[in-house]
Formats: sequence, C-alpha cells, structure tokens
Amino acid sequence: MSTVRKKIHMAKDKDEEEEIRDPKKTCHHCHRKYASLANHVKCQKRGDAMISAKTKVTSVKQEQDDDKEEESRDSKKFQNSDGCSNTGETCRYIDDESKRLTEMTYNGQKPVLSSTDKEELEQFANDIFEKKIISTKNTRNIGEFFGKQVQLRKHQIATAREMFNSLVQKVVCHLEAKTSWRWGDLKSGSYYDGTKVSCPDEMDCMFVAKLQSLEVSTRGAPVGFCYVKVTQPQEDLTNFCQEDFLSSTKFRQYIFSCLEDMLVRPITRDTTQEPGSPSFGINYDTGLKDGDSNFVISIDLVPALYFPGWPDTAGDFSGCTQRQLKDISKKGFLVVAKECDIADAKDRDLLWRLSFSASEKTITKHADLDENDECAGSTERTCRKKVLRILKRILEIAKDDEDSARMDESLATQGKEIASELRRAAQYTREHGYCVAKHKFTTFQLRTLMWNEFYVATLGDHMWGNDSLVNRLKLSIVKLKKMLTGELPMDHFFIPNFDIMAEVPPVERKYLYIMACVAERLL
Repeated sequence: MSTVRKKIHMAKDKDEEEEIRDPKKTCHHCHRKYASLANHVKCQKRGDAMISAKTKVTSVKQEQDDDKEEESRDSKKFQNSDGCSNTGETCRYIDDESKRLTEMTYNGQKPVLSSTDKEELEQFANDIFEKKIISTKNTRNIGEFFGKQVQLRKHQIATAREMFNSLVQKVVCHLEAKTSWRWGDLKSGSYYDGTKVSCPDEMDCMFVAKLQSLEVSTRGAPVGFCYVKVTQPQEDLTNFCQEDFLSSTKFRQYIFSCLEDMLVRPITRDTTQEPGSPSFGINYDTGLKDGDSNFVISIDLVPALYFPGWPDTAGDFSGCTQRQLKDISKKGFLVVAKECDIADAKDRDLLWRLSFSASEKTITKHADLDENDECAGSTERTCRKKVLRILKRILEIAKDDEDSARMDESLATQGKEIASELRRAAQYTREHGYCVAKHKFTTFQLRTLMWNEFYVATLGDHMWGNDSLVNRLKLSIVKLKKMLTGELPMDHFFIPNFDIMAEVPPVERKYLYIMACVAERLL
C-alpha cells in the first residue's frame, strides 16, 4: 500500500478507534460518541472557525438576469461532457458564529508585533510628517485620488478585454491540440470582479482540464491541500499517477511544457515566477503605447481541475440567506498544482492546493449588491468595492511598483498628490531600516480582510453608504493595522484554521504598518 493510502486509511482508522473506545460523550457537530471530545480534533478544529450564517447575514433579492446566467455558466461549464463528474467530499454545517468572531479578534496567542513595536512604528510615521518629508495639507480630495489613481481608463479596458479574450481562446485551442483532454476557461482575478486598479496590465485565467472519474480526499493532507484519486483506470493519465493518485508535480510540468510552445512574439515567458507556482506566467506585448513605453499585459495562466460539491475542510455556508454567500457551495471548487512548501509535508508531489476562485469572484464582484433593489448590480449603491480598490492602490504604491511610478508621471496632476506623498513616505521608510526584499503580503490578504469586513464584521448597506467612504476607509485601515500586528488573526475566508498571514515576516509587517499610519493621516 502506498504512503498516501496508508496515511488516509490510518487517519480513518484512528477516528473509528477513538469512537469505539468507551463512548461517553457525544459531539454535537457529527453526533458520534467519544471517550473525550478534547481529542476529537477533526470536528473541533473546523467547528471553532466555521461561519454561522444564520446570525451574521441578511436576505437580499435576486440581481439582474444576466449576472445570474453568468454565475450559472461559471458553475456548470466544467462538467464533463459525458455526464460523468468529479466528486468532492461534503462538509457538515456548524452553527457557531461567536467562535468565528472570537477567533477573528483574538486567538489567545501573543501578537507578532508588541505594543512597544507599535509605539515605535507610530512615532516613525509621525516623524515623517514632523520632519516635513511629506506635506500635511488638508486640501486633498479622495474623489480625485479614486478617479485619477484607482479607476481604469475606458479605452484601456476595451483594448485589454479584446486582446485577452482572443488570447484565452488561443490557449484553449493550443491545449486541446497538445493533450488528449478537453479544456474550459474561468476568467478570474481583479479585472473580472471589478476591483482592478490603475491599469488593466495584469490578468488571470484558469484553464480547466475536463478529466473524468476523479475524486478529492483531504484526509492526511495539510490544511488547504488535498489529494486527487483516479477512481477508474485511464490510459491517458497513467504517466501522471503514483498508485491511484494524480501527481500535481507531473501534471504541472506536462502542461507547462505544452504552453512553452506558445512562446513566440508577442508572447514571452515571465521569468519572475517562483518555482512551484501553479501559474505559467507570460507577458503579452499588445503593440500599443502606454506613455513612452509599450503596453504589456502580464497574464497568469493557471491549469486546474474542477470538482462540484464542497471540500470537507472548507466552511459551510448552506444556511446563509445573504445572496452573495447562500449558494456559494453550488459553484464547486478547483484544485491547482501549487507546490506545498510546508516543511513536514509528506507525498508533496501528490498534493494539490484547494482553490475557490469562482466563489471569490462572486463575493467580490457583487459586494455592492443592494439588499432591497430588484435592479441591484446595475450601479454601485455602496462603497465596499471603492474602499477595497483604494486600499489596493495604496498597497501597490507602498510596494513601489516601477510601472505604477511611470504611470504617475503620465497622469494629470489632479489626484496625484496623495500618491506622490505616499511614494515619498515609502522611499524614506525603506531608507531608514524597513526595506523588504520580497513582499509576502499580497492583495489576497487584503481582499480576505475586506471580505470579512463585508460579510462578517460590518454588516448592512447603511454602514457602507457612498457618503461614508472616507470614514469606512479609515476604519478599514485600522483593521489592516491590527491584522499586521497580529491582534486581528486572519484565516482563509473559505478554509478555517488556515492562517494567511503566517508567511508575512515581521519586517514587512512593520513597513506596511508605517505606510498604513501614513495613509490614515493623508486620507
């Protein structure tokens, strides 16, 4: 028996043995009897962090028909053409709102940054103003900042969409010619959920291989990962399997080798991708001009597998009444061939990373969905996405992207003031001991924070009215600062007990904390 099979059977046997031994107590989550619930880890860990939909959400009406059709397409388009579907394990619903909120505000552990650290960082941020590194004028206009620094230009949107859609079709045709499988696509990322900022120069697309007779198992896998088992022998998968399990490493290497054949101008490989990334990164030169330079779109092509249902390690939203969340599990989930970098992980070549890209697209795209208007979605009646986009732009500036710096110079002077002040603060901070070699804090962590704000911590459209933009922005920055210090623990929105801040080092937390303090005063 293979290592993976042994591990899965051992985990199953352990649960069964634990139940048989002198059963005295009943777990109210799974209704099984145990000698001690303290050792009943599987339900307890998941139960401590699951979302209670009954007390945290309110009902909203159906949005426009075209949005509904699009969401339905996303959830159905990866079904196998012969009616055979892959399967995922299902999750039990746990009604425990208070525990999730408790975990989100304090987890009983010492924060990564101490109170002394916070005092020093706040003093450093204050010195930036006191020493006149940046201006303290009170004439800034957040509307102009959003209009000139955050919103996309309409002509760029049209150009990027046309070229990207054409490229996606070429990739699908290329993969179908190179492999024996049919392929579908899921356009994901900020461009397609309405939160892209500045310029449509980055895009993401998942390419889904329509394989048959597969099932997912999370038993024995690290949190956030799973195994993919081939339930029926398939000749075209033989070279990618170890025993009955599909190798993510072999799959990734094979698909990437197929995509290499597409690398002819105007497409070149993005050499900045980290080893083990599930994405085949390319740079697509559109041949158009963006100021003095060419307009180049950076694109992540991500091979994936689709499964209906919901993984058993994910939170259960089946009791939700909120439109954006109540049917989220019906979209299914994906797995991608991301290398597991957990030190003690075994069988890492067989591990696949769980992905909820379709669900993330939904809860972001429709974050401004009006609760009481049947025509909701046609206009943005709240400022949720505006707050997220402004924070994304601030993060982008703080990370000192060179393309963004060039773009600042090409824009009109209106709206540039805040961006220019942030750049000067960032440069000064890096020059005085807070230089980050490689950023681990990405827009994903920021989006997760805001999803929790939208759907857990700050409910109700009245809290997010457009006239509350500045106030909500500043309050969100306060939450961001607590997230950076560790006072506000942050799990993956869909996977409890999956700390998304674990890899962000103290020096980066300190740097971003200073920048958050500066932004808080500027806005």
